[in-house]
Amino acid sequence: MTGLKKYTSEWLAADYILALLILLFPAYNRLMPILIVFLGLSLLRERKGLKEFSSLFNFRSPFLWFVVFYSIHVMGLLYSTDLSYAYTDLGIKASFIILPVLLAWANWKMSMRQVIDLLLSGLFAACLIAYGYAVFRSIYNQEDNHWAYFTESYFSFFMHRSYFATYLALGTLLAVNRYFTSRSKLWIFLALLFSVSTVLTFSKAGIILLFMIMIPMVIILSARHYSIKVGLVLSGLTVAGVVVMFTAIPTIKVRFSKMIEGATKVRTVNNPTIESSASRAIMWSTAMGLFSENVVIGVGTGDVSNALDERNLELGNTGVAEKSLNAHNQYLNTAVQLGLAGLIPLLLIFITSFVRAVKTKLIEGILLTLILFLTLMFESFLETQAGIIPVTLLLLLFFSISRANETSHTHPILST
Repeated sequence: MTGLKKYTSEWLAADYILALLILLFPAYNRLMPILIVFLGLSLLRERKGLKEFSSLFNFRSPFLWFVVFYSIHVMGLLYSTDLSYAYTDLGIKASFIILPVLLAWANWKMSMRQVIDLLLSGLFAACLIAYGYAVFRSIYNQEDNHWAYFTESYFSFFMHRSYFATYLALGTLLAVNRYFTSRSKLWIFLALLFSVSTVLTFSKAGIILLFMIMIPMVIILSARHYSIKVGLVLSGLTVAGVVVMFTAIPTIKVRFSKMIEGATKVRTVNNPTIESSASRAIMWSTAMGLFSENVVIGVGTGDVSNALDERNLELGNTGVAEKSLNAHNQYLNTAVQLGLAGLIPLLLIFITSFVRAVKTKLIEGILLTLILFLTLMFESFLETQAGIIPVTLLLLLFFSISRANETSHTHPILST
């Protein structure tokens, strides 16, 4: 208890609310909107001055570009025909403007180390819940294929598996970085737990991103802390683990084979399929066609779903039209919805965050930005609260802390 009191000795009211937001989103994100309301109420007790508040809203800050991104959505109402969808979309995405304002105005003291601690703790708790649920269902639903409860959507029952896989992949990379800076075996355990859990989701995007970033990261960190030979050996073991995974788990091999086939051979017209990889290729093709016809301002905030469905029906892609799928790529989905007017601020959110992370040599910020930026290429990640609030919260927290560290002349380089 004394250790916890010391750990939070400098915290203010807003810090405790932010801590709950970070801890809970991996496993129970339904409480996030309520916690954001409490974050707003914390302003009644402690808040920053207007000068400090306004300093965060400049062209080099994601704070500004989140607000601009949401403002473009509001402007998209002017030429939308489906206003019901538009208002729902604005409600879901309200965090893009609420969180920047609250985080810029609220007085909080949380450090980068504490943000990472809370994120890793939340992911660990989510894994325990997922495995516990899988064991429970395997015991009490023996008529089903009980091994299925440890994989795919059964395993990630509290959010879409691609979202869960993304956060687990991020947790794996952060735990690996922690190991190199602290040498504690606890981080190896967490890295293994999170990486295995990522694989068990069978999320193609999550698995690809994890190993695509993991291998060069291990080489760089090993060269810095040990030697390049150690890095090559560890990266070789990682590659060997990937090979074993594909060999030992036929389902993953089949999913990736279908992904390659869907990317290279799938028909993007007169195709009734709803298979995951093929439907992505179809939606990407349809979305790019619509974007090319509405380059500047898109089809409107409320008409993106109808436009995609109608175009797919015209093209004979009845399966994805009946399912009313989104573009399965946030950049394309935004491009269809709002054109370059929406796509540019979305890209600037990540560009400003990445530039800040590189400038301050904050490896955690680099990892976060890379994972989220690449994930948006495979999923329309910012169309649900499970993606919107965590992405906004984490990017703004990392940016704020790195900016504060730079201002106070501390050094967050490879922070432990």
